[in-house]
Amino acid sequence: MRQLYYAFKAIANARGNNVIKIISLSLGLLVGLLLFSRVGYEASFDNFYRDVDRLFLIKNRYTIGGKDAGSSHIVMAPMAPALNDEFPEVVSASTVYANKGKEPFFLDDRKYELKPLIADSLFFKTAGIEVLSGDDRLLGVQDNIFISERTAKLIFGDGDPVGRTLMYMQNYPYTVQGVFEDVPDNNSLRGDAVISFANVGKQFGLGAGWDGGDSFWGIVRLAAGANPDFINREINGVWRKYFDYDRMAQDGFAINSFLAPFRGIHSDTGTVSMSILMSALALIILLIATLNYVLISISSLVKRSKEVSIHKCNGASTASIFGMFLYETALLVLVSLAATALAIFVFRTQIETLIDVRLEAIFTLSNLWVSAAVVLFLFLMSGFLPARIFSVIPVTQIFRTFTNNRKLWKQILLFMQFLGISFVTLLLIVAFRQYGLLINKDLGYVADNVVYLRMNGVKGATGEETGRNIGLLRQELERFPFVESAATSASIPIAYGGAPIADDDGAVLFSSRYETCDADYIRTMGMEFASGGNFTASGEGDAGEVIVTENFVKRMGWTDNPVGREVKSYGKIVGVLRDYVSSPLYGGYGYEPVLIRGRRFCTQILTLRLTATTPENLKAIDDRLGRLYPDDDMGLSILKDRLDSDYEPVRNFRNITLAACVCIFLITLMGLAGYVNDEIQRRRKEIAIRKINGATRGNILRIVASGIASMALPAIAIACAGAYFAGERLLQLFTERTAMDLTVFGGGSAAVLLVITAVAIVMSWQIAGENPSKTVNCE
Repeated sequence: MRQLYYAFKAIANARGNNVIKIISLSLGLLVGLLLFSRVGYEASFDNFYRDVDRLFLIKNRYTIGGKDAGSSHIVMAPMAPALNDEFPEVVSASTVYANKGKEPFFLDDRKYELKPLIADSLFFKTAGIEVLSGDDRLLGVQDNIFISERTAKLIFGDGDPVGRTLMYMQNYPYTVQGVFEDVPDNNSLRGDAVISFANVGKQFGLGAGWDGGDSFWGIVRLAAGANPDFINREINGVWRKYFDYDRMAQDGFAINSFLAPFRGIHSDTGTVSMSILMSALALIILLIATLNYVLISISSLVKRSKEVSIHKCNGASTASIFGMFLYETALLVLVSLAATALAIFVFRTQIETLIDVRLEAIFTLSNLWVSAAVVLFLFLMSGFLPARIFSVIPVTQIFRTFTNNRKLWKQILLFMQFLGISFVTLLLIVAFRQYGLLINKDLGYVADNVVYLRMNGVKGATGEETGRNIGLLRQELERFPFVESAATSASIPIAYGGAPIADDDGAVLFSSRYETCDADYIRTMGMEFASGGNFTASGEGDAGEVIVTENFVKRMGWTDNPVGREVKSYGKIVGVLRDYVSSPLYGGYGYEPVLIRGRRFCTQILTLRLTATTPENLKAIDDRLGRLYPDDDMGLSILKDRLDSDYEPVRNFRNITLAACVCIFLITLMGLAGYVNDEIQRRRKEIAIRKINGATRGNILRIVASGIASMALPAIAIACAGAYFAGERLLQLFTERTAMDLTVFGGGSAAVLLVITAVAIVMSWQIAGENPSKTVNCE
């Protein structure tokens, strides 16, 4: 207890230094806790399900034209049930459609945005998710829905939801047949509701047979001890049983299916690289915070050496002194932890936006070990070295002036801080440039001022009624003076479907993006023709005309003008568009071959080009939709916002790096200020003598700046190498990549060096101009 008392007393006697220590530790803890907890959240993804090691995902590996075309976890709907029938090792298998985002559900006039999954009756058994009430077999009945426990409380409170009706988009009734346990955020099969798979065709128009409709996940639960390798060797026999697999392979398009651990699905999305980079950022800022603490502690060595000697004269052992300084560090870490918790509470909304995860999801009981490890790491790194240095001070120190100021230690610590801030700054520049490239990239069409609405929010979402609806609605909206043009299509540019493209003999050459649209689509989207022209009114239809992109022509191997050529099974080419981005440049393929087929009207998407997407214009459209379709929920979407959402992981990483950079800069500058002030005080006599011998203020400042630069330059050089390696890792996630050239490393390094030397000069300015007689008189 006496050691704790002396630790309290030491903290009270050095309030100025301790404030700096607390700020430094708090900044390090804030960023370190958030980033490492976020990484822990990613590392435990899909770990919730019962016996998750027995849960597998069906994946397909494609071969097109004899070349490996990659793999995908999107399969045909009957694949999972077929494995359930064919292999006794399969306990259960389920087909899931998991690609829907938030959708509007209504109870009376109350609207709830829920994320639904679409799955068959074996979903809960296969996934290992407990059903709390209701019979899970009823999920196989059309128009039935199961909701999560959280959703049940949100909508129905303490009432029993079973048997109640929820309206999907205000026009389609679902009967609640049960409640299932809440699935944590970091799980791929997380949904607020699960809709019966019997609705997949009737309501959503998705093909679910062996002849197409590869839009689904197939999840498989194996028996305990079952070997997935055996199934992987035999699985393609299922393909041969249900359709002409061998004929497809002869045509050059082969699919080889296999079972992969379900927990691997999330790591396929580039999250591993992002997690590694976030871990590096978190580790750097923790090290910088601890090194700054050690630097400030060692800077007080001269002052506190006599204090330690007095303790030893009064019987304190080396272990007692060591413990006293550890107690002091522990108290400061606890204060910093409290300050960090307060900051997280106050800035909760901004933090959740920054890391793109709810705080409750990352600070769970199962993930608290990450926070404990971060705090322990900070305590040990901050406390051990100062405690060791101070505990070995000899007792004779009280009788003489102590001159050993551990200058080498301070220089090493400051060097490490320069290294950290340089690395993070350079990586930040790479992230900013890459994000700027993505959002400013010429897409090949004009996304600005384009809005769209999905017609599946209208009663009669398929068939002739929808055709009449969308035609009448289009005429109504075109009356607005701010609507320049309108078009109908099956989808938006980065959500096209796929289609196999074959040569004249039927051999599949490659897979192309596939779209259907009317003749006004090209003009409305602002696409440009490289040759040929648009659909003709007579050519639109099932056996009509097609438009392709330059990449499509290249993949076909055509060197002459392709206009007039026939694309087998699709139609005659009437025009060639300049290549445009048909999938996200992050996690996608960018400029893929595209085939567009003409239709007189499409029933899925109505696209409008406006003069400007002002709030007034958007409200006018929403009001008109509300009057025309009072019973339907027709959400209007802005295309540019939809495109930007695909780059949200990049934007979040950029913002996280920026926050880390700011924190590291603050910590480093505090350490630099303390180091320069300590060095100036130590060399005060030297400076006075130099000035007496004719040195000017500029001469003195040059000496200080050159000393700092001699440490900063090697640190920056090493940081450049590290940032180049980390930047390459980051850029591997993108189809289009920014250049890492002299602009990045030369400009970034110069900026860091300029800030560092500027701080050193500012801190030295007063002493460099001081009258040397004052120093002599003080002596």
